[in-house]
Amino acid sequence: MRSGFTQDQVYLSVTTPMGKDVLRLHGFQGEEALSQPFHFTLELHSERLDVDFSRLVGQGAAISLVLRDGTERCFHGLVTRFVQAGTFSDFTRYIAELRPWLWLLTLTRDSRIFQNLTVPELLQQLFREQGFSDFRLALRRSYTPREYCVQHQESAFDFASRLMEDEGIFYFFEHTKDRHTLVLADDAAAHLPCPGPGVARVQGHQGAARTDDAVTGCQMEQQVVPGRYALGDYSFQTPSTRLQARVSGPEARLEQYEYPGTFTRQDQGEQRGRIRLEAHEVQSRALRGQSHVRWFIPGYRFTLAEHERKDINAEYVLRWVSHAATVEGYTNSFEAFPAATPFRPPRVTPRPMATGVQSARVVGKAGEEIWTDQFGRVKVQFHWDRQGRKDERSSCWIRVAQGQAGKGWGNFFLPHVGQEVLVTFLDGDPDRPIITGSVYNAEQQVPYPLPAGQTRSTVRGDASGEGPPNELSFEDKKGAEELALHARRDMKVSVQRDSVTEIQGNCTIRVRGNLTLDVRGSINLKAGRNFTQRAGMSLTSLAGTNLTQKAQLVLESSAGTMMRHTSGLAMLADAQTMVTNARLVHMLKATPLIIQGPMIMQPMGGPPLPPMPPTG
Repeated sequence: MRSGFTQDQVYLSVTTPMGKDVLRLHGFQGEEALSQPFHFTLELHSERLDVDFSRLVGQGAAISLVLRDGTERCFHGLVTRFVQAGTFSDFTRYIAELRPWLWLLTLTRDSRIFQNLTVPELLQQLFREQGFSDFRLALRRSYTPREYCVQHQESAFDFASRLMEDEGIFYFFEHTKDRHTLVLADDAAAHLPCPGPGVARVQGHQGAARTDDAVTGCQMEQQVVPGRYALGDYSFQTPSTRLQARVSGPEARLEQYEYPGTFTRQDQGEQRGRIRLEAHEVQSRALRGQSHVRWFIPGYRFTLAEHERKDINAEYVLRWVSHAATVEGYTNSFEAFPAATPFRPPRVTPRPMATGVQSARVVGKAGEEIWTDQFGRVKVQFHWDRQGRKDERSSCWIRVAQGQAGKGWGNFFLPHVGQEVLVTFLDGDPDRPIITGSVYNAEQQVPYPLPAGQTRSTVRGDASGEGPPNELSFEDKKGAEELALHARRDMKVSVQRDSVTEIQGNCTIRVRGNLTLDVRGSINLKAGRNFTQRAGMSLTSLAGTNLTQKAQLVLESSAGTMMRHTSGLAMLADAQTMVTNARLVHMLKATPLIIQGPMIMQPMGGPPLPPMPPTG
């Protein structure tokens, strides 16, 4: 390298933080494409042996190509790698790699939750949080907010890429000497004309004079692609609705079917199907070639001219360009598609699978013990979630699996705030969690201490209130088997028809308040031996018609002070009736009366007896 050599003397130059001509561009190669980060490798020469790596790595640099009209085509990027490749007699050789700021997102990895954002809103938030603002949106479609969207153990780049691929959003870059700008687009209107002439002419024959705008060779390709796309899904909120969508292209055959299609409305499914089909259709025809055209930029359109086949002379959009340049000259390879074909990025970024079971904690609104909706769903805080605040906004509503779930019947146990639950994911999709169980931990311990209570099983309510909780427990310890039922407050038992209780031993019922039996039919109480009724104060028997008491031998009634029998008409005895106390005997019989002792005697049908005189 000659001393004093400057880049002003060639069409190819580089601008770096080191200053003018400290590093001189000998050549570069690399590629750029729609919906792909560009990557350039630069060969740099310098008279300095001690170039400071830290002044370059992570900083911006730009390649400039002088076009035929004297304007410049720039490639700006960040230096992501810098190598001192060797020292020669009068210069040192360095290698630098240029990539976009978007590529830096490949070096990240995270798990986090986004809620109620459209994909464009989510992308803007993601880019800004990573510290980047050099992007602009050229979007024409409207986008439905995603209730729940999870970045699951993936880089921010992969997360953003799969969302854009899913929504049919493509991107490319605009370059100036001091920056590069990411452009997000979803419509052909974003494909601006290439700078410069805009017309690339096919070189007529081998050996023809070379020009900077010449396409040296090209070929048109067409291939078979799927012509129909179908999607299906299921929504628990409309379980009887058959969610199926199908769209067809010009060649309506070779169908691809996707389930789940991640949609809940028919119009959503059809839009997704159209995006999927357009991603295939743009692959059906391609123009590939080589050229010296320095102004070819992916995402921009140009017109091909002077091809010997007239129908190939048309307008195209560049999808991919691979560059190679030295101080001696420039060449490229390219791929383009017809400008009338909508571009959709292929779905090449895999969706992460949430395999196995995850643990989470049930959360809710501050001060609430239970936080749920009309479907019995709850919200959780995943242990990996660093942004969640353990409140009602920590996740979407999540359904809870039950042992049985029917139309108004089945099991139902609602997780409470603070419980640890086990979460799985429908079809392995991180965006579709479902709670399948719950587990105890050091803070939420088992109802009975273990191992002492290892033989006891229980269904127990929340013990956070006053008094023992509702509980149905089973003790299976040999010789102490027991089934226990406890109600914290009220207990209601309803039987539609018959109820039979059989007890082999004793039965004791203790009621601290009142006991009421309301029987519309008959009551039959039978004791094999003794039957005792005891009341602390009064015992009353009431019968609407008859009251009968029978004893095989003796029927005895006693009272401490008085015993009174009254009848509206008559009191009869089939045998002799005797009423006795210490001073008076009153005997009644259908035959003449026999009275003994101090007494008053009155024939039947006579006037009432006078009152008894007081006793001594």
